[in-house]
Amino acid sequence: MDDCNQVAEYANLKYGFMIKDIQERARTHEEKSQALLTELRRALLPLAQKDPPAAAKRFRDALAKNAVDVQKDWERLFALLMEKYNQGFINSPEKIAVPVGYSQEWLRYTDYAKGSVTYTKP
Repeated sequence: MDDCNQVAEYANLKYGFMIKDIQERARTHEEKSQALLTELRRALLPLAQKDPPAAAKRFRDALAKNAVDVQKDWERLFALLMEKYNQGFINSPEKIAVPVGYSQEWLRYTDYAKGSVTYTKP
């Protein structure tokens, strides 16, 4: 499974919490990638006028390196999510194993706020 899928699959466990970390990381990559495109267009314009194939190669190489860097960072994000949300808790340098349980909305929706009151033996 590739790293993007690992992040997506793991996020399903505590989506409401993890999505904030994922969106922040994605936003950072989008902003950096957009800045890279802007800078490449500016920097490569003179070369593109003289030697279009050379400019195109430098453009492709820079974008390919950026893609590899993003994928490597996504691997680090997966590891961070695993550490931070291990066993359904939230872990941080300040506090380990903070229980989060289920939201009040979920408890009301499922009528599980009172918990199971009877158990039927199969």
